[in-house]
Amino acid sequence: MMVITQSKIFYDTEIPSSAKLLYAYLSHVVSTTETNEQLAVRFNVTSVSISNWLSKLEEKEYVKLHYSKRKREIALVS
Repeated sequence: MMVITQSKIFYDTEIPSSAKLLYAYLSHVVSTTETNEQLAVRFNVTSVSISNWLSKLEEKEYVKLHYSKRKREIALVS
């Protein structure tokens, strides 16, 4: 399977490589309600790492986090 990411994120030196992999994963699922803990298991890292990656991706406007009640949805920004 070939992973294609936006060239903008690929060349963004402020985004860690691991966060770019998370972004590539998210680009295949379109949006997800997976928790940080579930994503941490998937990527074999801590939930703190996932939180940091998502914060950086949201700060740079690559993803949008939507919260409703106790769920969070992660969506790519077009």
